[in-house]
Amino acid sequence: MPVTFPGHLSESERFMKSSPISPIHSQEGRSRILAGSLFLMFFALLLRRGRLLWQPLWWDEGYSVYFATEPLARMVQLTARDIHPPLYYALLHGWLLMWGDASPLALRTLSILIGLAAAPAIWWLAYTLFPRRTRLPWLAAVLLAISPMHVFYSQEVRMYGLEMLLGVLATGLFWRLRTRQAGNGTLLAYVLVSAALLYTEYYAGFLLLAHYLWALGLHLRPQTRRLAPSLARLGLAGLGIGLLYTPWLL
Repeated sequence: MPVTFPGHLSESERFMKSSPISPIHSQEGRSRILAGSLFLMFFALLLRRGRLLWQPLWWDEGYSVYFATEPLARMVQLTARDIHPPLYYALLHGWLLMWGDASPLALRTLSILIGLAAAPAIWWLAYTLFPRRTRLPWLAAVLLAISPMHVFYSQEVRMYGLEMLLGVLATGLFWRLRTRQAGNGTLLAYVLVSAALLYTEYYAGFLLLAHYLWALGLHLRPQTRRLAPSLARLGLAGLGIGLLYTPWLL
């Protein structure tokens, strides 16, 4: 048992005092996060709005328009024979009904909104992974906002921006499953987001596979088992995702 003397702090107490308190737990910190997020999203919007209509829709975007402008039942039949599942096309279908036309501006605006949502999502993921490194979430969000690749996919009428957004959310939720504070709401959210991810892109299954391989790898070693989600949660999550995705496989 370590010996402490009056006026001296134990190692754990020194760690707690030297570790910064997360700004998300104070009203002032939350206000700063909100203001910073709004500024960052406005900056990201300027980058994604620039030259939005500079080039016409290209071949793959034409496929998106073709599927999205079909009736939903017909769209499901067509995408069942396509290399991409139907969720993005269904969202685009509803978006075009709200917008009232299928102009390039209407089509690409949905992609911009999805791309903008990725900025706070990547902030949240970085905060979830490294809650005491207060600058890291902002760095991650800024790098995403100015990423030429992400700007490109935030303007394209394809599902790849949605795939990234859902992948970021699924990874953050999976990481939260390993904590005791994570309740059934977190488990349900992971199941729903993961199922939506699979309905967006087939190859996203490799990301979910990586989640499970990482967790099972931790369970194989007694000294790291406590860092992984419980086997019961892993099983329930896998069962839920499978049940939601089974109709598409039939």
